[in-house]
Amino acid sequence: MRKAFNLPLIWELRKLTLYFLFTMKALRKFKKVSVLGNAFSDFPIWWTYIKRNLNPLDYDRPWITFGAKSFLDSILNSNMSVFEYGAGCSTLYFSRRVKTIYSVENNKEWFESLNKHIEHRIDNVNIRLVEGVPANEINSIYSSASSEYTNINFENYVKVIDTFPDMLFDIILVDGRARAGCIKHSAAKLKKGGYLIVDNSERKEYFRGNDYLFDPLQWSSCTFIGAIPFAFEFSQTSFFQKKY
Repeated sequence: MRKAFNLPLIWELRKLTLYFLFTMKALRKFKKVSVLGNAFSDFPIWWTYIKRNLNPLDYDRPWITFGAKSFLDSILNSNMSVFEYGAGCSTLYFSRRVKTIYSVENNKEWFESLNKHIEHRIDNVNIRLVEGVPANEINSIYSSASSEYTNINFENYVKVIDTFPDMLFDIILVDGRARAGCIKHSAAKLKKGGYLIVDNSERKEYFRGNDYLFDPLQWSSCTFIGAIPFAFEFSQTSFFQKKY
């Protein structure tokens, strides 16, 4: 009689194999030896967030690299105001750590799922749903590189932050659509000493027209490469602190 396969064991071995393969992929992609050390240190916490049938909204863990999350933990305080492009797990995370959060989200289904988690339980979060609109001609900073959003204009989504006073926010997280535009419109809204956080910052197209962020007289920066929760792919998260 053949022995039945131990499916849970096979799944665990598959996770180990994939983590190794994605570590090697990240090493080739980022061309930094530090990727190996980060992969080793990230592994124990990553393992807890890569289970089957896991709903990310049950955890207040932002989808940024683990190193970036540790740094973010160290700079937050309960008096801060935060703005997010892209609502989700990070919204839940911020809601327990800062004074107020304003988020804009473009995906209606995701917006409704998140609202079910926050209504009647969290009172310091304000989320707006602003969907992209079809258009034939789009300024490149208001477009998304995703094939899912071809010929979709996110100008209204990007410009939500323009409705707020300048130098209001302590933290602005850019993790949504049309990120080049989001970055461009965010700088004036950030307080002196505040942080602009750009997720997936290895994608150079986000910084076209936003090269002022690399002026050391106006901004300081730090970058974290490593694993992220709920996924196998490695990523990069960058923090830009405003000096002026």
